Amino acid sequence: MLKCFIAEYEYIAGKDSEREALRSAHLDYRARLGDAMLLAGPLLDPADVDKPVGEIIPVGTLMMYNAGSLEQAQDIAAGDPFVPAGVIRVVSVRPMLAAKGTLLAK
Repeated sequence: MLKCFIAEYEYIAGKDSEREALRSAHLDYRARLGDAMLLAGPLLDPADVDKPVGEIIPVGTLMMYNAGSLEQAQDIAAGDPFVPAGVIRVVSVRPMLAAKGTLLAK
């Protein structure tokens, strides 16, 4: 089993242009996390699930981290440039034991 942490973020309404302006800093931050970042991707509104990808507007993000402690995982989540800029907010950071899946085959 893999002990990891799941962070859920919510996009702040009306901040799309500000978020887009910070996207490269956001992606650079995630790239610098290296092996600490196990998975990341946008969360969708259930009403959008059948839409073509180009028509979907994400409502948040989910990330899975390797971290030594809950506090370290919270720091990683809060360190995303989107957070201090106020374009997303951290909803929760929770510990998880990953028990099955292709991620564990590495």
